[in-house]
Amino acid sequence: MPLISNSPPSIAALTSLFSCPYCRKALRWSLPSPLHSSPIEGKAVCPECHRNYPLRDGILDFLPGTHTEVITPFQRLMQSPPIAAIYEKYWRPLGFFVASFSSFRRFAADLLQRLEPQKRSSILDLACGPGLFSCPLAAQTPGWVIGFDLSLPMLRQARMKA
Repeated sequence: MPLISNSPPSIAALTSLFSCPYCRKALRWSLPSPLHSSPIEGKAVCPECHRNYPLRDGILDFLPGTHTEVITPFQRLMQSPPIAAIYEKYWRPLGFFVASFSSFRRFAADLLQRLEPQKRSSILDLACGPGLFSCPLAAQTPGWVIGFDLSLPMLRQARMKA
């Protein structure tokens, strides 16, 4: 999950948004100080179940270590760095056009405008992929934009764009 923002309201406001996905307790953060922008390195720890969530390169890993979830062949393909690199420019627009006979770029622009990001304090982008929506939203949102995705290569692409 990349943490993306142009001008974050505060690091405390950001860290307060997260809780342990297992026991739902507020996380305790270990971050370098002082912080004046999005944290890049550190960790979050659950005070209840003592799980650790590393923060590396601005990506918080809620599934650290060996990921044991079962993924489909298509999901595995989406985990590959070459697909992550071309996903937004070629793969998604082509798939969208084949499925709907309409332009994905026009759809995305219309969706971003309808969300009125300048009126939002925080936005959560689930299945954010390489940040197609997260990055433009962050440019217009006064608060934090947080993107979640299962694919680390996709998150790395989003982080590079951010």
